[in-house]
Amino acid sequence: MLKPVDPKAALAVAAMTALLVGSAGSALAADASGLTELVTAPPAPQIELRDIDGRRHRLSDLRGKVVLVNFWASWCPPCRAEMPSLQRLWDRLRHTDFVVLAIAAGESKRDVVGFDFSLPARLTFTLLPDPDFDATQYWPVRGLPASFVIDTRGRVTHVAHGARRWDSPHILALLRTLIDTAPGSIQEPVAAFRKRPALPRLPGSRRRAPCGRLGAASNPPPGPQPNALLVRGRLSANQKPNREPR
Repeated sequence: MLKPVDPKAALAVAAMTALLVGSAGSALAADASGLTELVTAPPAPQIELRDIDGRRHRLSDLRGKVVLVNFWASWCPPCRAEMPSLQRLWDRLRHTDFVVLAIAAGESKRDVVGFDFSLPARLTFTLLPDPDFDATQYWPVRGLPASFVIDTRGRVTHVAHGARRWDSPHILALLRTLIDTAPGSIQEPVAAFRKRPALPRLPGSRRRAPCGRLGAASNPPPGPQPNALLVRGRLSANQKPNREPR
């Protein structure tokens, strides 16, 4: 049985959704990093998932750190294209108060492990399978990849819909500035969230797949860029894999 929804929490989630989908467009500002800054930074929804080694991760336990939450899937070409630069970002900042949570939307542990072992070098940041969208459903993810930067106070400050070159100088400078900012008065985590309608299931599959337009990046990696709709859980025919960002 679902717990009663905290009205303040529901309002916080609704506010963030409105900001991210553009209904409060005046509150959005693009910066040189290619990320979109939220001038009114809402509290981040809670995340509680296990990684591929079975360890539990809670977003609320990471207050005081800067967190990059990246929603992705192994079947998603732009997601795969940005992974090497995300690993390079992690290599640069892993010894600071910075954490990467890469949430595999609609993917099982087996899917994620298979993808990880298929790479020339395994990823060393946190990979979180989310086969039933337990965490993804509370975030305004319009398409994949989708990324959210959370500051030391637990607020969503920047978003990115589409692939990015995560180790670019502008993104590194932005994240270092956030890391060096004192937490100040830390907000209490959002305790309850309004659940979204069930996501459509793939034909012939037990799993559900998120549907939506893949966002265009303001500093996209080289090569053909995603501009496709997910139709019945499958990429349209004109979607082609991207080359790795340089």
